Amino acid sequence: MKPAIRIFAASDMGCVRKNNEDNFKYMAEGEDFWAAVADGCGGEMAGEVASRIAIDVFAQEIDKNQGSPRDIVFILRDAVVKANRAILEEAKQADKRNMGTTFSGIYMRGKNLFTLHAGDSRIYRKRDGRFEQLTEDHTWVQDQVKRGKMTQDEADHHPKSGVLLRALGTPDFTAPDIDFLDGRPGDVILISSDGLHRVVSLEEISEAMDLDQETAVKMLIETALKRGSPDNVTVIAMKIEAVGE
Repeated sequence: MKPAIRIFAASDMGCVRKNNEDNFKYMAEGEDFWAAVADGCGGEMAGEVASRIAIDVFAQEIDKNQGSPRDIVFILRDAVVKANRAILEEAKQADKRNMGTTFSGIYMRGKNLFTLHAGDSRIYRKRDGRFEQLTEDHTWVQDQVKRGKMTQDEADHHPKSGVLLRALGTPDFTAPDIDFLDGRPGDVILISSDGLHRVVSLEEISEAMDLDQETAVKMLIETALKRGSPDNVTVIAMKIEAVGE
């Protein structure tokens, strides 16, 4: 039995950018399901190239490994690592130097749910009324918070809040964070780029996750735009209605 997932996704250029450097995709792969958001950066149009490469290469690798006896964790890790290599190769062109992208996604196989994460896009889950942020931002300000040198409120409003410490498109990238969770009917998962959480609070995101997925996505993006989001805004919302076997 395949997982049954109700899903809706949308992306907007935001209020400041001249182009949309976010990319997203979701797909059923045989008995499995995955969804991901990539937020590109690094020069005009180059960020869009990086995020597109990340999503495309990941999708190709997952498709190529359908039915493979390899452990799914290694397949997922290698798919993101190969995406990083492809971005580095493309970045050798003069107009695409230093381009990069975040990558945050979920992969569901049976009752098993894996999160993959690099950068400051985010994955949230709401279960039985409890809201959780499943990923940790790979940013300079979040590192300062962990070291006790900055409060979370200071980090949220710091001018360097967008400085990434880990992303695809960097020579020292080794692997994404991969975490294993259980998926349950009724769970709501939301993946979004930082254009959302820069201007929309966690409380507001949590409340939106109680709505149907299309309404939630449209409302969150509209709220971000009304507040002048300085970046592109991409949101994928999904509700697990049944898990696979």
